[in-house]
Amino acid sequence: MATEHGDGDGGLPEDQVFEMLTRVSLGDLDACRQVSARWRRLTYEPGFARLHCRRAAAVSGYFVQSVARNRYAADFVSMHPSPEASAEAKISLAFLPSAHVRVVAVAAHGGLAVCCAADADTRRPPRYYVCKPATRQWRALPSPRTRFRAAATAMVARPRPSGDACAAAAVDFKIVRLSSVPARWDCLRCEVFDSRRFAWRRPSPPPPSPCAPTAPCTGSGGPTGAPGSRTSSRSTSRTRRGGSSGCRRRSTR
Repeated sequence: MATEHGDGDGGLPEDQVFEMLTRVSLGDLDACRQVSARWRRLTYEPGFARLHCRRAAAVSGYFVQSVARNRYAADFVSMHPSPEASAEAKISLAFLPSAHVRVVAVAAHGGLAVCCAADADTRRPPRYYVCKPATRQWRALPSPRTRFRAAATAMVARPRPSGDACAAAAVDFKIVRLSSVPARWDCLRCEVFDSRRFAWRRPSPPPPSPCAPTAPCTGSGGPTGAPGSRTSSRSTSRTRRGGSSGCRRRSTR
């Protein structure tokens, strides 16, 4: 590997930087990519991901979800499988308390996923779980206030500041749930779950935009001195006078 020096990153040779980055934890890798363009480029080299997963004990892959006979199944496919990995180390969702769950959202940071219990009884409120499949950690979430069927779900996570008193949780996350309203195909209800508050809430509607277009004023109530409004006033008055004379002629006959 070349030994060129970069500015702003200590001037270390590339082979030393590469070896160091392959041993950085997955949570700190994003911060290392912000050091310099050279460090960021090294983390996207072809052989980096496989070596980093082996040295930092990281897991990289995705879930393939399928449904058969109204039963969901999520199989994990590793992007860098290790031949010495045991069967117990394989990623699955079998550790969750509900045997029938489906993945509804994943976060790009922290390896978190949101799963929903896919029960046959749709009259029951939905049960959500946030979990980390790599470590088999999970926590049940309170049921949303809106009982309508979910149309879309999204999740975002970010590391908790190191100076926070609750930094042991390591990750803060929010879940956005959009539910469809019956008989209102063009209406969606929005709810947001905040891990800090550990509760769902409905965001307040946004205020009207000050740049929203308004209907033009016509007639005598238009703005004074506007040429367009005076023209509209004359045309409106002529139309009204013509309409009234026509009504009188018809009534006379």
